[in-house]
Amino acid sequence: MNNRMKKIINILLITFACALMFQACSSDDGIEVISDKLAITSTSTTDLPAKGGEGSIVVTTNSTVEAVAKDSWLSVSVSGNTVKISADHNLSVTGRFTHVTITSGGKSVIVPVSQYGLAITKDTNNIVFTTDTPSSATIKFKSNGTISFDPSVTWISYSVEGDSLKITAAENTTGAPRSGFLRYTVGGIKDSISVDQASIQDYAGTWKLYGYNSSGKLTSATAVLTANEDNTLTGTIAGFFSVKFIYRNGSLVMQAGQQTGTYTTTQVSYPIYLCLGEASGYLTWDTSAEYEVSPTSEDGVILFNDNGSWSGYEVNSFYMYVFTSSTLSSQTMYGSYMYMESPFMYKQ
Repeated sequence: MNNRMKKIINILLITFACALMFQACSSDDGIEVISDKLAITSTSTTDLPAKGGEGSIVVTTNSTVEAVAKDSWLSVSVSGNTVKISADHNLSVTGRFTHVTITSGGKSVIVPVSQYGLAITKDTNNIVFTTDTPSSATIKFKSNGTISFDPSVTWISYSVEGDSLKITAAENTTGAPRSGFLRYTVGGIKDSISVDQASIQDYAGTWKLYGYNSSGKLTSATAVLTANEDNTLTGTIAGFFSVKFIYRNGSLVMQAGQQTGTYTTTQVSYPIYLCLGEASGYLTWDTSAEYEVSPTSEDGVILFNDNGSWSGYEVNSFYMYVFTSSTLSSQTMYGSYMYMESPFMYKQ
């Protein structure tokens, strides 16, 4: 076959192929684009809420519809041209994502589906009642999940009103500060709101003060607290030291740098001051440093806690420290008269 004949045959083949192509793609109205993608008529709620819900996808077809979800947490069913999707409670704070593949009449479409993660919005983690009479407080509490509540003690009750949570404390007749929790569960989230009830009179009375001495041995002393008219209490510790406590928002606060007594011998008479300490051995007499005393979930027990007032340090102990002068400095430090680490008190 010569070169001229080869060229004629190639031209005929190209012409035949083009004729076939135009015959397949054309119609009386012009060029028709053929697509393998299944058309969607409408969708409803493919972004499902965290507490669970349903949605639907409607496709345009005259053939049987089949659908399958990529992940097992999404349930899929088909009714006619409608694909129904549903998911149970998402127990995580993280949202999750999947997709549904829908096929019909040789065509298919992939539809993305998501479900929100859990979220909680609340005003506070702590409620304080400063009176012994029945009292209530209402806070904002909202979640996109299903919430359940469980009080840790019988004197705490609650009610839910829309996006508000009402917490009630019954009358406190124990004569001592008390604390409890309103526990809540939202999906996989478990947390609580602490509830304290303590009037100034609940702190007044006789207590047994416990703490660890410098040798690590648990020691005790009697502490008698008397309420004053200026929202303070005077504490007499071990029948010797006089400590001023400030009543503040249901708790007591004792401030460093206050004189608590006098160390007297036949030779000297030196002042004793309250100092606060931390784990590595530093101590302070700065009057801005405080040691806070708050109720615990154990009836009649109050615990000393750091409240962040000593910048850069965490208070864990107190000293009754002897100084040689009322001008407090490292040069006038004489020695420790009393030391208690991790102190707590039990009402007698």
